Amino acid sequence: AFVKETFKSLPSFLMGWMLWFAYMIAGALYALGFAPNFLELLHVYGIVPPPGEVGALALPVIDMALPIGFVLAFTAVVLFVVLNAVSTAASGSVETIFTATKVTILLVFVAFGATSPMFSGAEFQPLFPEAAGAFAILPAMGLTFIAFEGYDLITTVTEEVKNPREN
Repeated sequence: AFVKETFKSLPSFLMGWMLWFAYMIAGALYALGFAPNFLELLHVYGIVPPPGEVGALALPVIDMALPIGFVLAFTAVVLFVVLNAVSTAASGSVETIFTATKVTILLVFVAFGATSPMFSGAEFQPLFPEAAGAFAILPAMGLTFIAFEGYDLITTVTEEVKNPREN
């Protein structure tokens, strides 16, 4: 809505399509990132062999085999699409649980790091390595943007919610 009010029709049209495409790419990235980590978690608890040894799902009809990680990622996408289609309230509850879990994990990492006997301020000297300079933080910035990519949706849909305090 803001882009449409600010710019002419072509830039706002392109912005809408680029945003939609970016969300598709981010969703695929999340699913493909989830799959190997979930397989590793199952391996840690002895449910499956190591992720490299899991193998593939054979599809004899089309003479093809799909890696289990891909099948798991695809299944996760389908489950979330079905969850969104069935109930937005349930989808919101699941997102709240995921967000609380993510924040808790981050707080645990910070707490362990800050209280570790191996931690000292000398770890941050120099803050930027001389060889890479300020460009050394770019990978961390990329991970941060991807991790918190959905927060821009809060402001995007605010005007469309009928009862924001209730919903």
